Amino acid sequence: MISEKLAASILALSFFLLLTTSAAAEENRVTVFAASSLTNVIEAILASGPHASETKTSFAGTATLARQIEAGAPADIFISANEQWADQLGKRGLLEPGTRRAVAANHLVLVSPKTSTLPELSPWHLLQFGAVHRIAIGETSSVPAGIYGREVLQKMGLWVIVKPKLLPADSVRNVLAWVERGEADLAFVYQSDALASGKVTIRSIFRPGKTSGLTPVFYTAAMVKGKNTPAARAVFDHLFSPEAKTLFAAHGFQNTP
Repeated sequence: MISEKLAASILALSFFLLLTTSAAAEENRVTVFAASSLTNVIEAILASGPHASETKTSFAGTATLARQIEAGAPADIFISANEQWADQLGKRGLLEPGTRRAVAANHLVLVSPKTSTLPELSPWHLLQFGAVHRIAIGETSSVPAGIYGREVLQKMGLWVIVKPKLLPADSVRNVLAWVERGEADLAFVYQSDALASGKVTIRSIFRPGKTSGLTPVFYTAAMVKGKNTPAARAVFDHLFSPEAKTLFAAHGFQNTP
């Protein structure tokens, strides 16, 4: 029979190994906060990368995620749908210096439900068309897609005219859901979401450039201050790998220069 002393030693060793394993798992655990429009592609990229089983994700509107980080949420990596919120976190010292990079690009598009009977018109005419009563858009003061959408309307001189028709949402994924269900006649969403949906028709693509004067849609990734661990760094670097670029392109995003 095993002596009490030996049994106690085995129990102590087992407890030590459990603590060591738990500590190692904790050290390799990585939490990624990413804009909701990145849900499908980020899940695919992380599943193929390092520490896949220990990597957790949280997807929501960029503004919501940034505010959670400001409140102390345990994020290791932040991926914003615009530069404004990355700027804000950077100014508050909440991002690791030197880690901020553009990870992908997108285009804002105007869509209608697949079943829509609206005529083929230019976006300028379509947005003012009499049969268009509800236009879904992200919150124009905080949600990146809404900020880009407001810029488009202002450049076209339609902001004041169209504003009464706008239905604001707290994320671009909610905007997409509304137009997919026919609860909005038109909507401003990202091209990647429209292509993945299958339930909407793209009516116009708004491309940045000197002619349009529109701001490019860049997704900005950065490591959260104090979270530059080997595991988090490995996951972060994987976001910029050739494999990740291929997946971004396959999901309708554009690669950055």
